[in-house]
Amino acid sequence: MGTSTRTNTTIRESLSDLTSGTIIINRQYLIAVVAIICLTVMQIQTSSQIAQILTVVRKEREDDAPRLQPTFVTVSQVKANQTREQAAPTESAPSEEARTVSKKTLTVTSIEPVPVVSVSIQNLTSSTWEWPAIHIIGTRFMQDQGSLVALARARLELFKTFCLPTLKHQTSQRFLWIIRTDPNLNATVRDEMVVLLKDYPNFYLVASNKNAFPTEYRDGNDAQDLLDGEIFTGDRQLLTTAMALRHELPLLETRVDADDGLNVGFIEQVQTQTLVEFQSSTKVKWLYYCSRQHIEWHWIQRAPEGLDQKGQKLASHGSFKPNLRKDFCITPGITYGLAVGSPQKLLPKGGHHHIARDIKNLRKRNACGYNKASRCLIFLNNTYDAIRSRTPTSAGMRGVGLQGKELTESIEQAYGHLTAMKENFHIQREDLIAMNRYVSKHLKELAEDNLKGQCTQGHSCKGSSKEQLQKLLGP
Repeated sequence: MGTSTRTNTTIRESLSDLTSGTIIINRQYLIAVVAIICLTVMQIQTSSQIAQILTVVRKEREDDAPRLQPTFVTVSQVKANQTREQAAPTESAPSEEARTVSKKTLTVTSIEPVPVVSVSIQNLTSSTWEWPAIHIIGTRFMQDQGSLVALARARLELFKTFCLPTLKHQTSQRFLWIIRTDPNLNATVRDEMVVLLKDYPNFYLVASNKNAFPTEYRDGNDAQDLLDGEIFTGDRQLLTTAMALRHELPLLETRVDADDGLNVGFIEQVQTQTLVEFQSSTKVKWLYYCSRQHIEWHWIQRAPEGLDQKGQKLASHGSFKPNLRKDFCITPGITYGLAVGSPQKLLPKGGHHHIARDIKNLRKRNACGYNKASRCLIFLNNTYDAIRSRTPTSAGMRGVGLQGKELTESIEQAYGHLTAMKENFHIQREDLIAMNRYVSKHLKELAEDNLKGQCTQGHSCKGSSKEQLQKLLGP
């Protein structure tokens, strides 16, 4: 066989992944494709040159061992994602109708739970599973509040603006996103969520009011309860296989509320560090992760007086408040990791308000395996690990709405924050404008619903929250 024939065969084999129905999402392959296109445009068509490029790419991939293996997605999934996002963002906010899934695509009777599947686990081992760990993201949406339609619609808008884009664009998609919602959630809201999630095989909308963190996936009945429940989106076989292997691989669980979001590199960072920690020492049984820096987005009901045209435009995006919490774990991003063989009962008990203090005060025999208990809790140090939205839809109303000097300073610094929104969270300016407008337009009905939802099962029950909501409603 001649050199040219062998080279062309190499090229065809190397590019076969692009035509066989599976694409490997990998930086080096993208570089190779771009290089080939450039060579063609420049009319440098020597096949041996292209083969040399692919050889270098292969070598670079082999030397890239410390990184997690590439994520595999189907061609149809990639095309669907590209179609949804090919339109360039604009400064003008979309109308409320444009942000709502077309009613023509929704029929209450057309949305049925995903059928239960059986997975044979007789020969199933961790070596047959591509992911290095089982990672579950847990989110609550309108649990025990399904009848509060105005509140549900507002929280759905927040979900679309803040939570969904940050999970869709995570640099690692090796996780199962479990979104639990009230089984009696308004059917139209539920069906719109199904439309938003249905193209993502690892995103699951589950009819359940069960609420706990940590969830007892490894030792308790939560894994089977999940599989036995009504699941409206996601790949059932993927979920069933993951639950079957929850004892065979490291298990991680991350919490994020439906109106909050995570830095797009958060999942990959936590997964990578967990694997490093567990592989470096067999003594380490568990770990906790928390966000050190986050940013809050606040709805602006009324912009401060005296703003020029530029200031008024910036105020239309809402306002921002950066936060640094040294020894406190906020809700979005709080994560635990369990090593293989470690039972769930080893994890320290307690809510996110106290977990940092509780871990720090653990005795050595109760710690994760390190001599210093403080090493069992890892604070991430990105510019912003998480974003929290603060609006009158929040169950706990503390700190909702910036006032006075704090609000003015936030508007003055808005350009930098808007850049951070896109780079860290893939949140678009026009969606922030639309979200701010939505809350202002529907303030009365969503505040009324939130007031009704106070003290329902699993939600805040504070007199101060009720007073704040009552003030928004007026006399």
